[in-house]
Order: sequence, then structure tokens, then C-alpha cells
Amino acid sequence: MWDELRGFFLLFAREQFARIISVYLLILLAGSSLAFIFEHAADPARFRNLWDAVYFVFISMTTVGYGDYTPSTTAGRVIIMLMVAVNVVFVSFISATIASILVARKLKEGMGLEKINLRNHLIVCGWNLNAHSILQHLSQLSALEDKELPTVLVNSLPDEETTDIIATYPRLEIKWVSGDHTHEVVLDRAAARTARAAIILADYSLHAPDKSDERAILTTLALKSLNPDIIVSAQVFNESTRAHLKRARADDVIVAGDQDGFFLLASSLAPGLNRMVQEILGPGGAHEVWVRPIPRSFVGKSFGELMQYWFSENGDILLGVIGFEPGITLSEVLSDDYTVIDRFIESKFKKAKLGGIGRKGGYFPRLNPGADYTIAERDLAVCLTTVKKEG
Repeated sequence: MWDELRGFFLLFAREQFARIISVYLLILLAGSSLAFIFEHAADPARFRNLWDAVYFVFISMTTVGYGDYTPSTTAGRVIIMLMVAVNVVFVSFISATIASILVARKLKEGMGLEKINLRNHLIVCGWNLNAHSILQHLSQLSALEDKELPTVLVNSLPDEETTDIIATYPRLEIKWVSGDHTHEVVLDRAAARTARAAIILADYSLHAPDKSDERAILTTLALKSLNPDIIVSAQVFNESTRAHLKRARADDVIVAGDQDGFFLLASSLAPGLNRMVQEILGPGGAHEVWVRPIPRSFVGKSFGELMQYWFSENGDILLGVIGFEPGITLSEVLSDDYTVIDRFIESKFKKAKLGGIGRKGGYFPRLNPGADYTIAERDLAVCLTTVKKEG
């Protein structure tokens, strides 16, 4: 709500609406001063100060007219008549200005040109068949957990097609930004600076896998430049692009079709396994994989205890955890007294242009880590759950 109000006031400020209000107030003050000069001279008991005149003129301009103040001089009546006429013109002008601003904003929003004002949202860059699957999963999440993850689509689809997509998912709060998602200015309109995560989809329309993968790298660099903390998942065509995206600080890279061979082999050697996996991963199935927070009471306890609790309480099967591991920097490795050896190591790293050593911090999956694994404070549970159908 506050973000919407903030955006509303910023829009008025951009349209110099404050200047219009300032002129209106100056006219009010000028008319009140003239009315006070004439009416105070004729009736000082009623018009004791300038505030009485301001009150009288404002009430008269708004055509309320309580009757507690009335002009007793001809000059005062002429001033009030002029002020009422000026008010009619200004109110009409202000109303028209507000209406034009709101209409222009709605038109720009419909064309994907309006700057989005959201926080902790998901950005979907590009469009292919996987986008529908993503939105379907989000819609199911919204229905099951009664909460929404606002989503911003960034693509160059026609207005009509985007409108149809948004209408297909009434449960979701979907915004649209039209433009090339490799450009920072477009991502900035999608509020990338305050976004929680972004998904970069492979572009099948280019008919050039290398070109699509290059765009994924450029988009990742632009997103991380605007928001270093944003979680970026990129879909690419070539396995060789994975290393480049990792250097661009992508959090996860998925190669389009990288599991096709597995599913083809599984369907021939183990009939039914393919359908079982699709039942879990595909939208609309009876079972799905969810990531859920772990109760704080289980921090420090074993994975086996959590597994038993999860099944007994929710009927879900605990598959593993996603754990947070902090990165290791060079300063943490060097000794506290900073010896000659430490100085030599640091100089070598600086020559090699390396800012640190060890792994990069972040969230790492642990599938079935073992019954003795100790649950950490920032761990998240990954479980197989049964989807309850509505009705």
C-alpha cells in the first residue's frame, strides 16, 4: 500500500503537479489579503486577522458558504465573485490534469512502458513454453499457501498476447515491462533493484542457440549490476555457457533439454519412471516438490528426527535440505599477526587479480544428507508433498 502511495506521489511530482497547487495557494492568499484589507476596514470585529479572511475566501471558493462570514463591501463582493470564478477554472484544470496523468499511466502500463513499483518480486526475462509452467506453479503456490509472489514479465511480446497471459492467471499479481531484457534501463523499469529473484528463459525464436546464450549472459550481468543480491536462474542451450554464466555470478544454470537423454532411456528401461518424475515436476500433478521453512525448534537436531516429524505432522516425505554456506575470503585465511608469508600470499593474489579464495557463499542443496546431519539455523526443507485439490 505504501509503495503504491509513494509511486502515486512520485508520479505527481514528475508531472509538476506541486507547481499547480502552489499557484492555486498563491491566488488564495492574494484574494484573502485583498478581502481582509477591505472587510477589516468596514467590519474589524468580524474580520479580526488575515486567517479569518483566508477562511472566508476558501469557504466561499468551495461554494460551501456557511454564512458565518459575509462581505459587507462592494469591493469584497467583487473579490469573492472573482475568486469563485478562478476556483471553478482551477478545479476543472486540476481534475483534467489528474485524469490525464492516471489515463497516461494506465496506457503506459498496458503497453509495458510504466516503471514497476514492487519489492521482493520475481522477474521472468523472455518467453517460451516453460514460462507457462512457471506461472502455473506460482498459481498453485498462491492457492495452497494463500500468499502471492508478485511477478514481472520482461519481454517483447505484443500487447494483446501479454494481456491474454495475465488474464489466464487471475490469482497472480502479474506486471509487464516491454523491452529487451539485456538492457539495464529495461530491467530498472522492472524494479530489478528491489527484486527477490529472476529467471532468464532461453529464446527459441532466435533459431541461434549461441545468440540466445549470449543474451542470457548479458542479462545476468545487468541484473547483478543493478542488484548484487538478486537470485538469478538462467536457462541456456549449450553446456559450455554454464561456466560463463557462473563467472557472471548466476546462481543457477539450467541447460535446455539436459535431462532429455535420461528420460528417454528411463522410459525404455524402466517403464513408468518417466511418468512418475513428470508427475512430481510438472504442474497440475497430485504430488509436487516444495521448499519450506524448518521450525526453529529443530535447529541443532538431526535430519532423521526432522524426517520423522515432517511425515507424522504433514504426511510429506523429506527429500533433503538447502543449506547456507558463507564464503571464505582471503582475510579469513591469513593469520592475525600478518607475517611475511601472509604478505607474500596476499601480493600474489592481487597480481592474479583474485579478490579471495575458497567457495562463494550462498545456498547449496543437500539431497538426503543422512540421518546424522545436523540442521542449521538457515536451512530450508525440501519435501515431496501431496497437492490437495480444490473442491
